[in-house]
Amino acid sequence: MAEALTLLSLARPDVGFFLSSSARAVMQAPPVDGVFARVHQVFGATYAAELVPVEGGQAWAVVRGFARSPSSSASRGVVRLFVNGRAVHDRAIARAVTEAYRATGARDPRPEVLLFLEVPRHLVDVNVHPAKTEVRFAEPRTVWSAVEHAVREALGAGARRAAPRVELSDERTAGAGRGFLETAGDRAGIRRDGASAVAEPEGETDRAHAGTGAGEAGGTLLLDAAPPTVLGQHRNTYIVVSDGEDLILVDQHTAHERVRFETLVDHLARGSVESQILLVPLVVTLPPRLRPGLEAQQETLRALGFDVEPFGGDAVRVGAVPAVLGTRDPAASLQTLLADLLDRESAEWAVSSARERVAATLACHSAARAGQPLALDTMRAIVGGLWSAVQPATCPHGRPTRVRVPRDDVSRWFRRTGWTRA
Repeated sequence: MAEALTLLSLARPDVGFFLSSSARAVMQAPPVDGVFARVHQVFGATYAAELVPVEGGQAWAVVRGFARSPSSSASRGVVRLFVNGRAVHDRAIARAVTEAYRATGARDPRPEVLLFLEVPRHLVDVNVHPAKTEVRFAEPRTVWSAVEHAVREALGAGARRAAPRVELSDERTAGAGRGFLETAGDRAGIRRDGASAVAEPEGETDRAHAGTGAGEAGGTLLLDAAPPTVLGQHRNTYIVVSDGEDLILVDQHTAHERVRFETLVDHLARGSVESQILLVPLVVTLPPRLRPGLEAQQETLRALGFDVEPFGGDAVRVGAVPAVLGTRDPAASLQTLLADLLDRESAEWAVSSARERVAATLACHSAARAGQPLALDTMRAIVGGLWSAVQPATCPHGRPTRVRVPRDDVSRWFRRTGWTRA
């Protein structure tokens, strides 16, 4: 009963709903102005502070609502879906939401969303279940794509503004979520930087500003608007960054992999991946187990800059390789890439399509390595590219790219708890 009334109250925030049991008030929800106010009213401020607005759609399907941050450890995994104002269940849409969460790098997605889907009435059949709790769409693929894209974009915008926070003490900051509550109506219009803005690490780059905000939400701390400053490199593996308040450790390999991946995907979409022609073509003998992978991914490999063709038996002729490989051995790079695609289980990926997995593998094998000394300009370029990325929180394999060390914790280490900035 409580869940049924909750769904009704979310569908009609302009109507008051009250539920009592044994003279005890279970739910008190007087009329409010808007869905977000209802969410705050029913689920509380902490829950509301962990939401990001969803707004998008494709063709005739319009998607609006809210999604809970994947970083929330308290997420139970609940998909509340309304189609033309009616609460329904739809397994396909639930899978679309799960794929959107998986794209953010969540290994065990437990999506928690509140979505309102508006579609033309003649394109949806509401009479497929006696209780009217299921619907059938005339073009289910359009709806699936609209939901997956809208949720993924929303989570990407939220992740671009937050880096995971290192919990180093039991002390908690007060006022969690105030920034979101004050600006919830505006956050659906957060600027979404496209993948084409991702910088390459060979030179200096303009560092994109992350979103504004300084409140804590769901175990994360929002990034400041000031561009991050690269301080140096730790153990030739982590780039040490400061945003003026906190320290941020950036994993140079996973961060560079994310930057490279989004650049490759963007160039793939535009058909503009740079290729490096070999002065002398190489003849490479592939192990038999790698040949099926080469044949299956031939078109994608060509689009990514590989010129590979059969040369008799188990041999192939390599005439060109992607420019991002630089001076790496073309033969070894091709074999390692094909072996990686073959050996990795599907659960090890945070991207879904085979085309994106090939791009992710190329990005991984062309990115800066752990233990590799980097010039300051290169570190700045990697950090700038990461701060401009669509999904900056993880690499395409789901590993984190950065972690934040709060200023307050550093102050406590040195017993400067009374220090404040002048």
